[in-house]
Amino acid sequence: MPGYIFVHPETRERKKLIMSVSEMLNRTDPHGGDIEIDGIVWERCIGCEHERVLPNSKGWPMTSESAGTHPSEIPNAMETARKKGVNLNYTSDGRAIFENAAHRRAALRALGMRDRHGFD
Repeated sequence: MPGYIFVHPETRERKKLIMSVSEMLNRTDPHGGDIEIDGIVWERCIGCEHERVLPNSKGWPMTSESAGTHPSEIPNAMETARKKGVNLNYTSDGRAIFENAAHRRAALRALGMRDRHGFD
């Protein structure tokens, strides 16, 4: 499900909301994409949604949307991975967290996924 970033008009604090496209279209202003949260109109920041976060120097831990799950399914996904011998954690928005290359390889195998850019 896509994430949309909104910015508080005074404090410039960012807030990421995860919602379907239809829900976003129903909740936001059709002209500017602004949304009302707790009586305050937050501005949508499309540029913020597309900026890339540079990883730390080694690139770990790494998050993966492809290996992720819906936020409501995180406990089930963690339990399934642990039954297969992999201690896999997720971010609050459902992205899988890989601690290092070996952990990534084991997690993808446990999830039944194939890494076409990996070393297997």
